[in-house]
Amino acid sequence: MFVRKTLATFVFEFSRSLTTSRIATSLVLALFAPVMLVLIGFTVDINGVRNQIPFPLFVLSIFHLLALFLAVLLWATPVVYSELEGKTWSYLSVRPYGKFCSTLGKYLNAVAWAVLTTTLSLTASCLVISYFVWDVSFFVDNQIRPPEDVAKQIREGLNNANSPVVIWYSLFPCLILGAFAFSAIFVHIGLLAHKRGMVFAVIYGIVETAFSFLPAIVRQLTIGFHLRNIGLKTSNLDVSALPPQFSNILATETAIWVHVLALLIITAIHLGLAIYWLHSREYITAEEV
Repeated sequence: MFVRKTLATFVFEFSRSLTTSRIATSLVLALFAPVMLVLIGFTVDINGVRNQIPFPLFVLSIFHLLALFLAVLLWATPVVYSELEGKTWSYLSVRPYGKFCSTLGKYLNAVAWAVLTTTLSLTASCLVISYFVWDVSFFVDNQIRPPEDVAKQIREGLNNANSPVVIWYSLFPCLILGAFAFSAIFVHIGLLAHKRGMVFAVIYGIVETAFSFLPAIVRQLTIGFHLRNIGLKTSNLDVSALPPQFSNILATETAIWVHVLALLIITAIHLGLAIYWLHSREYITAEEV
């Protein structure tokens, strides 16, 4: 019964969210990365040559992480606040599993919209990238300046990892895992601070991003660190050939399944804490003020 009610809530929320404003907002988020790539491609000057996008894999990772963050922020954070504003929380609280099924159904709806938005954005971005060509040799020879045998390995790895097809299947699983993990965290934040949930979620996003690039153990607690490792390993880019100042920050030698498991554990912990707060915490409704 619990699963059936949760899925029914998800179907209802998804169908109800198929509005002009929601679709328009998702399209704006989806077009953010492709438009930025076009601007970069036509304005960046590399060795006197335009029409190039440097580091397509990394640039797309940043843009789509931001798009994923904004999509989840809009749909996952106000799961409780929207019910309180709509004066339906009291009704949900007295129904069997009402508030649990409603929250989890809205969580799945946020994940669905985030995946749809970012997948559309990723597909459009890969089409844009196929138009531009990046001079890998210029970057390797003038910025990294490794020995010739290492330079050849780096060039081959960068050329392969930055092809549109490789970028798509490298980032797509990251977007799905990231949607589930970030949605769980933002639902948890929305339950703890339902009136200022988006503010705290933005603060969390800034801190999370900063910590994910720290060469310390604390970065293993962040979602961005695990997503970055999954994307790099899926693209078969050997970052160990890069200088230590790059390789130590970008990735580790840990297997992909360890990072996937870490993301699933983070997601389960935050969903579990969200259910706990739903069970133990009382929210003041508008009628009781």
